[in-house]
Amino acid sequence: MAKAKKIPAFNDSFDLSKLWIVVKKNIWIYLLIIAVSIVSAKLYIRYTIPTYETYSIIQINNNEERDKQIVNFTDAYGSASMTNLIELIRSSEFLKRTLQQLNLYTNYFAEGRFVTSELYKRSPFFVEIENPQAHFLNKKIYVNYSAESDLVSIHYEISPDNIYSVEIRRNEWTEINGCRIYVNIISPDSFSSQQTAEYYFINYDENSAFATQFNSLNVSILSYEANTIQVKYTSCNAQKASEIVNTICENFLAYNVEKKQERAEKILQFINEQLEIVYAQLTDSEQKLEEFKKENKITGNILGSNTSTQSTTQEIEKYQSQIKTLNRVNRQIEIGEDFDIMGAISTLSGTSSESMILNFLNGIQQLQKQKEQLLMTLTPDNHKIKVIDSQIEEQKKHLADIIDITNKKLQNDIKTLERLSQSKSNDFNETELTKLKRIHDVHQNFYNQLVEKRAEYLISKAGYVTNNLILQKSSVPETPIAPIASYVIMVCVICCALLIIIITTLCYLFFNQITTINDITQYTDAPISGVIPISNSSDKIHRFVVENKADSVITEAFRTLRSNLEFLHPSKSDKKIIAVTSTISGEGKTFIAINLGGVFALNGKKVILLDLDLRKPKVHLSFNAHNKSGMSTILIGKDSYKDCLIKTDFETFDIIPSGPTPPNPAELANSKAFDELLEELKQEYDIIIIDTPPIGIVSDAIFSFQRADLPIYVSRANYSKRMFINNINYLYGQDSIKNLSVILNSVSIVSSKYGYGYSGYGYGYSGYGYGYGFGYGYYSYDQKSPKKKSFLGKFKKQHKTHNHGNKI
Repeated sequence: MAKAKKIPAFNDSFDLSKLWIVVKKNIWIYLLIIAVSIVSAKLYIRYTIPTYETYSIIQINNNEERDKQIVNFTDAYGSASMTNLIELIRSSEFLKRTLQQLNLYTNYFAEGRFVTSELYKRSPFFVEIENPQAHFLNKKIYVNYSAESDLVSIHYEISPDNIYSVEIRRNEWTEINGCRIYVNIISPDSFSSQQTAEYYFINYDENSAFATQFNSLNVSILSYEANTIQVKYTSCNAQKASEIVNTICENFLAYNVEKKQERAEKILQFINEQLEIVYAQLTDSEQKLEEFKKENKITGNILGSNTSTQSTTQEIEKYQSQIKTLNRVNRQIEIGEDFDIMGAISTLSGTSSESMILNFLNGIQQLQKQKEQLLMTLTPDNHKIKVIDSQIEEQKKHLADIIDITNKKLQNDIKTLERLSQSKSNDFNETELTKLKRIHDVHQNFYNQLVEKRAEYLISKAGYVTNNLILQKSSVPETPIAPIASYVIMVCVICCALLIIIITTLCYLFFNQITTINDITQYTDAPISGVIPISNSSDKIHRFVVENKADSVITEAFRTLRSNLEFLHPSKSDKKIIAVTSTISGEGKTFIAINLGGVFALNGKKVILLDLDLRKPKVHLSFNAHNKSGMSTILIGKDSYKDCLIKTDFETFDIIPSGPTPPNPAELANSKAFDELLEELKQEYDIIIIDTPPIGIVSDAIFSFQRADLPIYVSRANYSKRMFINNINYLYGQDSIKNLSVILNSVSIVSSKYGYGYSGYGYGYSGYGYGYGFGYGYYSYDQKSPKKKSFLGKFKKQHKTHNHGNKI
């Protein structure tokens, strides 16, 4: 005997019919999953607060060439990298400006039964708080208003056991637990119309406000090549998200200007301090020169470097020429918009203040060029044009002041030269005079340089406009980014499908029921003696289903079983003992035993059915008979078998019930009395059928199998487990058990244009092959199906009846 194939713990091959069985068994689970998924998706879409996302784009321009050309100095303010600027925008110190400007320290909400929404700039009330205490911060402060009493009710939780509640008057400052609060009711009607929601506000401290308001702020580099930064914000309130992004960007531009002007201001402060020191030193050197003049009785200007080489008249003419040139520049400044910069620069050449004044003129010229470029795209009323106009006017004012000071100085020098020309020459110490003049010149030059640098930084401070631009301002988003109905539905469908696939896969892998004959034949060498189709009557308590009709499918199945058993045990004697068992209860062994006896009786055999399931008898129930006496009383010698016989509807078919349940059923099933009973029955009956207990529960059936000529093991399709085949293999390998065969009960019948057949109907045994499944067109299944036929099934049935109306 070949070794049977090992039965796997999981399904190791794909079988479409098994998959279909799994699907049908779990169809209600699938429908439940689909229903739960649909309801969950609808609830999520309905009660999830929409989330909105908006962004703005800033372009960083680090090109400071314009400012360098104005004042002719480098890196007055320095530059920052893109990463540093991003960290600046993210910093709490910078974002505090936005918190203060938009008053984000206090947030207002409407709390509903399922959804809480933020009332940004839509709150029917607003509050002001002075000296907030710790118990009043970061907590829900509920507010209600009664129009009848004109009082505002405030309550909040100080601790789990301490709920504070108080009524105050609106529009009045009131002290509550150490802090003062002012509540202004903007829309009293909103409180009366709000039936299912409560209003409350939360007053955050600085750290909580920063964490709450900017936890969804995202600042990133949009493009390295274009030097652009994207400021993105996500919020459940679209207007709030847009205003926060725009305010952050505007503050960034203002912050950039302020910080650079602050640096220039510190440099100017240092220059002014140095000017005071140098001016004091310059005054001291001038006093010493004046004392030297008095001591040596020197008249005229002794500060000129060419006092001894140039004539006083030439000096006076030179100074007068410079005064005329400065006066022309001053008149050109007063012209206004027709101010000729290039003409002023050409007429200024040769003056003592040439470099300082030229710096101012260059600055004015650059500002005018920038104005002309902006006017190509902007109107004269634009804010940037007005800023440049004010800067030009300020530079002109500074330049006019410098010219006035220079004119006064030149006039004083002319007067000094005139007095010098009228005085007589004196003898004095040239070395001492040279020393005093050198000290005076050092202080004078240093002072002039400080004045020049001061003018440069004043120009840069007054004329600086940030080069950074807001390329795209944030707009109030109209469409939320979440929840998106289509996306939620798609995720729901995918999750639902995955869950169904997982459940189906697991159920299929762990599906270990016998569904077809192939499930038995591939794991055992025991022959298949019959296949019994599903019978509606089998749902009752083991009733007869065999009929004396040629077109009854189930009767023909038992006839086939009867024929196969004769092939399994060919002998000259017609006397046979048939024992029927199964692994567990419910597999149909009693049903098989009763109807097998019936089909033998139809063939003219004299049959008796013994109910040897002494623990849980059922045969008597199928015939509405008593169970007062039977096998248990016969085996103990109390009754004879003839006293316990029960007649059936078949004249040649008798039964003996099990009788009362004995305390020792196994001993009775293996007793000598049982052997004697069998010998006695052989004298009277042709076929003795023994209905034994389930062999997978008790061992009583083995004794009957050892005595039987045809032991039958019953399995039930879509009920019996594959592991039960191990019992079949065990019994089939026992030398004491002969001619063991297997019956597959309750097999589904599939219809075709040729008639009816079994699902997976091929089977064979020992050398004999038989695979017919009542598909020849002249057998019909006369029992009604418990399931309603589909429209397509009805159509097929009508079509088949039309083509095969004549039955053989």
